Amino acid sequence: MPNRYWKIERSTGSAAQLHDRPIPDELEPTIWLHQLERPALVLGSTQSADLVQSDAARNAGIEVCSRRSGGGLVSINPQLDIWLDILIPTRSPLWRRDVTAAFDWVGIVWEATLQRHFPSHASEIVAYTGPQQTGEYGRTLCFAGLGRGEVTVADHKVVGLSQKRNRAGARFQCLYAPHYNHDAFAGYVNAAIPADLPIGLPTHVSHRPDKDTIIETFLNLLPSPL
Repeated sequence: MPNRYWKIERSTGSAAQLHDRPIPDELEPTIWLHQLERPALVLGSTQSADLVQSDAARNAGIEVCSRRSGGGLVSINPQLDIWLDILIPTRSPLWRRDVTAAFDWVGIVWEATLQRHFPSHASEIVAYTGPQQTGEYGRTLCFAGLGRGEVTVADHKVVGLSQKRNRAGARFQCLYAPHYNHDAFAGYVNAAIPADLPIGLPTHVSHRPDKDTIIETFLNLLPSPL
C-alpha cells in the first residue's frame, strides 16, 4: 500500500477538464489518477491551434485542447497510457524551490517502478538528470524532447513530466506512454513527423504490463511526503 499520508483520488473527464483542474488552496499530499473519456491531442501553452487539424481529429473522436504548461504536443490514449498527477504542499520534505531539481524525486520513482516491471532491461531504464533537450522535433512533440526527471528505456522516452505551482505547492503531471502511435500525429498534425522517433518502449522490449499493475507499483514506491 502507498504511504498512508498520500490521498488517492480517481477522476474521469475530458483532457481539458482534467488539465484545468486547479491546485487546491488547502493542499494535502495527493495523487490524482486520471481516466480520459476519449483519446486526446493536447497542445502546449505556446503552440498555435493551427498545428492540429482540429476538425479532422474531432470527427475521428479525438479531443483537441491546450494545456497551460509549456512544451510540445502530447497524444494521450486512455486505453494504453497512464496519466497521473502528484500534488505536494510547500511544507513537504519533497518540495524543492528549484523548479528544475524538483523533478528529480519524481523521476526516481518512475525509474524504480519500470525497473520492477522490466527487470531484464533495468540497466536501460534511466531518469534523465541533464539539461533540457529539444532536438529537431521536440518543439512539435513533447515526447521528442527530454527534460529533467523524464524516463527513457534504451533512449526511448516513455515518461513525460510537467509541473505547475502556486502558493500552496506543486502539481507534477506524469504521462507514461509505452506506445508511439505515429498515425495519431501524422494524420492530424500540420507538420512532418518521422515514424521512427525514439518514443515509447523499443521493439526489443516485448513485455507489456497492464496499467493497473504499474500504477500499484508506483503508489507502493512513493516516499513519505510529510
